[in-house]
Amino acid sequence: MGDKILLAVDLHGEWIETDERYSWKSKGGLTVPILVRRDITYDEFVDIVITRSDVDKDGRRWPILRVNVVEIGPIEVPESGEAIGVFPGLASNTIGQEEAGNFSGFDYNTARVEATSEFSDFDYNTAGVEGAEEDTNSSINLSSTQGVEGSTQCSHSREDGTGFFSGLTFKKKQELKILLNLADVKNNFSFEQVKNTKKIYNVKCVDKNCKWRLRAMKFEGTDRFRITTYHNMHICGVQHLTSHHRHATAEVVAKHIENKFIEGNSLSTREIKETIRVELGCKISYWKCLEGSYIAKSLTRGTPEHGYEVIDKYRHMIHVTNEGSKTDLKVDSSGRFLYFFVSYGAWINGFAYTRKVLAVDGTHLFGKYGGVLLSAVALDTENHIFPLAFCVVNSEGDASYQYFFEQLLEIVPNTNELCIISDRHPSIKKAVSKIYTEAHYGACMRHLGESIRKNFHCGDWMHHFYDAAKAYRRDEFNDHFQQIKDLDMSVAKYLEDVGFHRWSRAHFPGNRYDVMTTNIAESINSMFLAEREFPITALFNSINRRFAQKFHERRMVLANTSTICVPSVERKIRENVTIGNTLLAHQISFHTFSIIGHGSVAMVDLNNRTCSCREFDLDKIPCPHAIAAIRTQFGDDYGLRVYDFVSPYYSVWSYKHAYEKSIHPVLSEEFWELPPELLESKIPCPYVVRKPGRKKRKRAPSVLERGSKKKKNKCSICKRVGHKRTTCSLRERQNEGTSSSVAS
Repeated sequence: MGDKILLAVDLHGEWIETDERYSWKSKGGLTVPILVRRDITYDEFVDIVITRSDVDKDGRRWPILRVNVVEIGPIEVPESGEAIGVFPGLASNTIGQEEAGNFSGFDYNTARVEATSEFSDFDYNTAGVEGAEEDTNSSINLSSTQGVEGSTQCSHSREDGTGFFSGLTFKKKQELKILLNLADVKNNFSFEQVKNTKKIYNVKCVDKNCKWRLRAMKFEGTDRFRITTYHNMHICGVQHLTSHHRHATAEVVAKHIENKFIEGNSLSTREIKETIRVELGCKISYWKCLEGSYIAKSLTRGTPEHGYEVIDKYRHMIHVTNEGSKTDLKVDSSGRFLYFFVSYGAWINGFAYTRKVLAVDGTHLFGKYGGVLLSAVALDTENHIFPLAFCVVNSEGDASYQYFFEQLLEIVPNTNELCIISDRHPSIKKAVSKIYTEAHYGACMRHLGESIRKNFHCGDWMHHFYDAAKAYRRDEFNDHFQQIKDLDMSVAKYLEDVGFHRWSRAHFPGNRYDVMTTNIAESINSMFLAEREFPITALFNSINRRFAQKFHERRMVLANTSTICVPSVERKIRENVTIGNTLLAHQISFHTFSIIGHGSVAMVDLNNRTCSCREFDLDKIPCPHAIAAIRTQFGDDYGLRVYDFVSPYYSVWSYKHAYEKSIHPVLSEEFWELPPELLESKIPCPYVVRKPGRKKRKRAPSVLERGSKKKKNKCSICKRVGHKRTTCSLRERQNEGTSSSVAS
């Protein structure tokens, strides 16, 4: 076989010209194995390639071939020692017919073509000869142990699994090193550095007999690196492997797990360690897992410092992508970050169609620089959270809440209709009284109840407090409050000091509808529990993405509805109609009615939309008494006229308009188009004095939460709940049996 050469022809690729040489870049096509004579001419080779690749040349000879040819078969080396490594004459981008001729005189030492084709699944026993009919989709496996006429191919050679090829470029050298280290760990091989400078990265296999090596060089004037020399086959053994792989660095761990930190997800150090053991097969330390998690978070979310640096640019992009938005950035006297306020245009537009009741609350952030996320949210008529504004501040204090309400005043007018509910934080109360002078301020019923339970230990009769808070009429409120007085006068005195007009629906001067708590604001805190450790830009990106999805879902839910009011209000009206049909109405004047039934008498004024039960007044939905009056007033048409007495906020039309506008995401930084004055803008991160020790990330449970989750004792003898083994009756019987046996 000395006069034959087994060649692999790659027809799917192109030659790329570089500074020093031409490099072949394969485009993933399969290679064609061809066994040819050593002295074959160019014209003969063209005919063979066209025949083997099933190409119809229409009787014309192709003047140009773009192929890559690599000798892979076992051949006899000439006595002169010249190694046949490439197909002669292909060290150019286009090979014309003028280069045809006899290849026997080619100087192989001058050929500088790098072969990067990937060969797999080729059986040398099926390799044809010149002009033979053979499957053109066959490919070549260099690791096969089958040879042609006494092949000596290494039986344990394998690819490194990187997917690299000569000419591949990377953004920077660190990217190349991390990907190479990751492939090293995954495929159980190891390498060492030959030369590592600012411009050159040269590595080779740790086994001296292995020919695997990689060399990359830096492009002048950039940070990009390009692979110039690459041999991807290993013939080494496993004698160099250890259980703690030296290339399993924290950066490699981060690269492997970074996809698990997308969308707010996170892994504990224990989960990371188990993931690396199962998927990469190596052991790593706790601290390497912890450092790897920090790096993975920065890869997917950015660093906290970078988030503050670009916050002014991010603010500009919010206005670009979401027209009509309200944002504001405030820095301290030294130029460091202080406050950042955001309200999207879709939120501002939609709040005009919702009830004017806001819940204000703050939640602590867990990031490197801490801070507090303030929120103002409303409740739509389907009892969904409707956001209005978010603000990141340094702490919950008078200055931060005053800034928050000053910004809020620009999008929410100071009117008598507005009600603001909070957890009785003194700074909120002070800011509301100073800025929203016309609005009504109320306390959260649940927070006040928890305070009473904790300070006065009155959990057994807390239902009297909640009944008093939710009562519509003052006489009903007085009955429940009198019971509180009879049970504990100190609790009654405490509630009087707080003020009935703060927590009681019957005494509240404004209209808070059925919003008695700040649970909607607390739900916001739990909704973004994982995001509270994100950098500031990633935090607002998550808020944007979450509510953009919610707005779309709610907009589509009632897109094709045929009812006048939203479903929850339709159910409420139907229930009231059912009860109202059993009541007897007497018309006193044109708009005034006396309603009798169920042992009570009520007065309804349809003109002023009031009822003595006060449900019609406060909920703005006709109560059963009002339904009876409407039936008497309008007769057979009363079913349609009921909706005339329902607040417009409950209509499907208002609901659709509340979610009419979409929330658009802020693009990635590489797509930002900024004005010249913002190109060099960088906001320093806030000054924070970090306390020693690990940060506290879990919120302390409230009194009600601790009470509801109290663990009950379980006996280890009888396995029953409610007592311990020391008081178990079975233990006493066992002791009696033991005593009697000893006595006998």
